[in-house]
Amino acid sequence: MKTSEEQSASSLVDAPQGKKKVGFCLLIGGAIFMIMGGVSMYLPSLPLLENAFHRTQGELQFTLSIYLLFFALSQLPLGLLSDRYGRKPIFIMALSMFALGSVITLSAENYGLFVVGRAIQGLGAGGLSTLTKTMGRDVYSGDELTQITSYLGVVVVGAPFLSLIIGAHIDQLLGWQGSFLILAGLAVTELILVSLFLPETFPERKRQRVSLRTLQHDIGIALHNKVFLRYAVIFAMINTIDVAYNTVGTFFYQNTLHLSSIEFAWLGVCLAVGLLMGLFICRRIQGGRNDILGCVLFVIVSTMLLFVSFAKIESVPSLLIPMLIFSVGMGILFPYAFSKALSAADHRVGLYSSLMGSFQIGVSFSASWLISLSYDGTLLSFAVIVAVCTVVITFLTLATRLAE
Repeated sequence: MKTSEEQSASSLVDAPQGKKKVGFCLLIGGAIFMIMGGVSMYLPSLPLLENAFHRTQGELQFTLSIYLLFFALSQLPLGLLSDRYGRKPIFIMALSMFALGSVITLSAENYGLFVVGRAIQGLGAGGLSTLTKTMGRDVYSGDELTQITSYLGVVVVGAPFLSLIIGAHIDQLLGWQGSFLILAGLAVTELILVSLFLPETFPERKRQRVSLRTLQHDIGIALHNKVFLRYAVIFAMINTIDVAYNTVGTFFYQNTLHLSSIEFAWLGVCLAVGLLMGLFICRRIQGGRNDILGCVLFVIVSTMLLFVSFAKIESVPSLLIPMLIFSVGMGILFPYAFSKALSAADHRVGLYSSLMGSFQIGVSFSASWLISLSYDGTLLSFAVIVAVCTVVITFLTLATRLAE
């Protein structure tokens, strides 16, 4: 017997199975890779950009913050448009924006134009983020949704670190422009493949016109959905730690510890292994204990980072070991929180996904911006952000457990 949730999802459109399921995951995974690449592929090149544009470390870190800001701003409107006009046309629109932003950034001759390109990239990435979450929820539910999420989680896990490695090697060959050349090429390729092969997952009979009154009503319902809110906040806190690490790591490893961009990038392989271990554990845990185990690991990470910060220990292991443990915890908790949050959504999955994504990236933008203002070459600002996020995750996990 199917649950009402599974019946609701399956009534929308036939879920891709077999080879079509693999193709669906590859197309969605390709978009996720670009989103993550927009964050991390150019990080090894930040010291080169510092010299090219004659800007400070804080100003270069701000180019990540502006990407995240416009990422957050585009999710709700593009999510609503997908509820009205279908997923595929808005997916194509978002890909086009990402490709345009990549070209502008690639050809930028000054810092101002570079920031404009990053903003347009962020707009496209925000739409892609909403739709990659929504389209999976359109056609899958329950355990199958968690399984698909864990498969795509491999891309979420691997993309930042593979992007770092690609970026570190390509800037040796083509300079800082190389990363954006690759992102532009990927966006155009994905645009062609999506136009030809990606199915529409939200049929016309289910689409709705969006009025201001209806939007206010639906947002109000979503914001009163306690299960959705708790897991959406947990999801956002995990992502915030990850983004904060990306903001701090490149300058800490390269400028403070004097590692090369390639050495910095290959450290990411260790974190990728940790994430894969976490995803493996996530698929094996029974009885919904992912949240408790994830919290325990995050508390350990926070304690370690605060210790090394106040003790002023500056070495590769002082950051790498805590982040390896975090990576395992992220792999355990990230797909669990995502599937729980969207499983609490009703038929307005696009709206719920947009709200979750906007909150996720909005919080990450705030953390990234604060670090760009306060980073002094040490790990203290990063450790404080990890501690705050860990407290929030632990509190909400315990509150959810007590409410069950």
